[in-house]
Amino acid sequence: MHSGKECYSRWLEFMKKGLLISVLIVFSLFAASSFMLGAAAVGEDNSEILISDTSAIARDVRTVESYVVESAHPYSNNFDYTWTITKAGATQIRVHFTQIDVESNYDFLYVYDYANAQLQKLTGTYSSGGWSSWSYGEVIKVRLDTDYSVTKYGFKIDQIEYEDGGGGGGGDNVLTNGVTSTSSLAATGATEMWTIDVGANALSMYSVLTCGSADFDLYGRLGAAPTTSTYDWRGYTSGGEEVTFNSPGAGTWYIMVRSYSGSGSYGLTVTITYGGSDTTPPAVTINSPANGATVSGTTTISFTATDANGISSRAILIDGTQVSTSSSYSWVTTGYADGTHTIRCQATDPSGNTGYSQISVTVANGGGGDNVLQNGVTSTSSLSATGATEMWTIQVDADAVSMYSVLTCGSADFDLYGRRGAAPTTSTYDWRGYTSGGEEVTFNSPGSGTWYIMVRSYSGTGSYGLTVTITYGGGGGGDGDGVVHKWAVIVGISDYKAINDLSYCDEDATDWYNYLNNVMDYDYIRVLGDTHTSNYPSYYAVANEANVKACLTWLGGADGDDEVAFISSGHGSGTGTGSSYLCMWDCGSGESGQDGNLYDTELDNYVGAWAAGEIFIFLDHCYSGGMIPEIAALSNHANVYMTTTCTQNGYGYDDSAHQNGAWTYYFLQYGLINHYGSNPGTLMESCFDYSLAAYPYSGGDTPQEYDGNTGVGFTL
Repeated sequence: MHSGKECYSRWLEFMKKGLLISVLIVFSLFAASSFMLGAAAVGEDNSEILISDTSAIARDVRTVESYVVESAHPYSNNFDYTWTITKAGATQIRVHFTQIDVESNYDFLYVYDYANAQLQKLTGTYSSGGWSSWSYGEVIKVRLDTDYSVTKYGFKIDQIEYEDGGGGGGGDNVLTNGVTSTSSLAATGATEMWTIDVGANALSMYSVLTCGSADFDLYGRLGAAPTTSTYDWRGYTSGGEEVTFNSPGAGTWYIMVRSYSGSGSYGLTVTITYGGSDTTPPAVTINSPANGATVSGTTTISFTATDANGISSRAILIDGTQVSTSSSYSWVTTGYADGTHTIRCQATDPSGNTGYSQISVTVANGGGGDNVLQNGVTSTSSLSATGATEMWTIQVDADAVSMYSVLTCGSADFDLYGRRGAAPTTSTYDWRGYTSGGEEVTFNSPGSGTWYIMVRSYSGTGSYGLTVTITYGGGGGGDGDGVVHKWAVIVGISDYKAINDLSYCDEDATDWYNYLNNVMDYDYIRVLGDTHTSNYPSYYAVANEANVKACLTWLGGADGDDEVAFISSGHGSGTGTGSSYLCMWDCGSGESGQDGNLYDTELDNYVGAWAAGEIFIFLDHCYSGGMIPEIAALSNHANVYMTTTCTQNGYGYDDSAHQNGAWTYYFLQYGLINHYGSNPGTLMESCFDYSLAAYPYSGGDTPQEYDGNTGVGFTL
């Protein structure tokens, strides 16, 4: 296995499993780094890899007892099952394997904590077994996931070890309301207790924990010390924590800081809000859909909310009925009558102030058989015979500047016809695409109303993908409208449809989303990922090539005083001599007439069409440095700042210590967040220099930078 972020081109060498000698040679090059990841190389016994270090774990009362869980011997192909092991009252738990033997680099054994956070990913042979990593809390999970060929012994667990928690007593630190206190934790599992007195008229408790690159958690309990399993509230995300707890109750509150992983200094601030003195409601912005939009099928409702004292609750209401308590909701419009509907997004702060934003949209699922397109979103269907047609509609508003239609159809030859207000025919239309294969048509000043789009088979049959993008209000030209909006498309793919998986690209997408949304106040963000949608804080669509291209087209709606960002993390490949591509989720299989690869010559077509005054591109893919020359040659190159994880023939890496792609960690976490303190004014050029100095890889694996205007610093 290549250390960390394995390149797709390297993975192709592994596809012929019979060529064992070739595989052994490749894997021997990276044996040491494979050990670090807990992944077994072909033909090797990795019994020493599995046994976790327990020296830094704070011990309470530890017990080992018999507990048998095992797979079938041998296991089946195409098998995916998760065993859940629970020990009530435990503060942490781990399992003992007598043996593990799964097909190396094709079948995997995963260890998760109670929240499905991955603790270990194991593959190959561990003949002597060993202990797993610790899972904090009373639950640990083991998952076996196998591919379509070759079976092995599997695994067997014979014991669990757990800790019950222990006494504390005395020595707690006292917090002052709203004042940051600092301390440090020396090891994974270490804890420190604080107290704060809360009066009777408290409305909320707002707790913020910062801890640099470590991962510390936060637990709160009224009247007694919390544990990892007994608490009134907790913060248990990656990195630091931010928790709002309403109506905390009067008395002494105990706040425990605990190292989930790592060590170092931290800052803790607990703010109690009393008596409703805060009268300013949160500011709420609806990101999608747009006011007045026409929607159909399943559409995403998303909004952002900000408040100086934090947000305690969120809600989305449709026609006055609450449908969600999060900031994003997948609305199945087919359950609503066609016509006008009201969307209200609201947020409440710790003082009970509620702010909201409300829009109206038109549901148009149609009664006449036509399919309804959503602006910039790829729809798929098929034609079964030469001469067959299918009709679609899309609503266009009065300030539309252009209509950009893309039809992909594999090896077939399909044509495209568009007409406003009535169905087109092959002889009556406002525009058409009539070339060989698929079609790509731009029609300026399309006019408002219902547009009918007909797909017709000139020859051949099969599936197709159709994307129609309407650009409004001067987007894509001039000096803009005088209002700066920030747009972002973020791609992070850990689990691919057909090729081998990665570990932390979904975390990369999550961290970039949180930074752009919470720190940089981006107005419009679309996150595309793999099919594990719950791993992302916001989820727009699966990151297949067609959807990513549709979103790159969507960025073309930004005007001259707007800022856009394209950030992507995943596999990559290329010739190694300058021609590179990014592997989208459907790489190796293809969907909607695409092959799943976003080539450098394709990306530059999209970027070259963007009118935004500032363009930020961050690529954490192998071979991604080969994307730079095409961008540098664009007419709008002076608007671009771009950085890649490596050169045109280099690799990116998964960083298991920080649970990110390596360059994502060093640029975003180590640089922008930890060193520059999330300062919105940070220059990307300065962050690059600082992060590069600490980056542990060199040669072809050295991160690259392109600055289209070296005379002016670039900020996000």
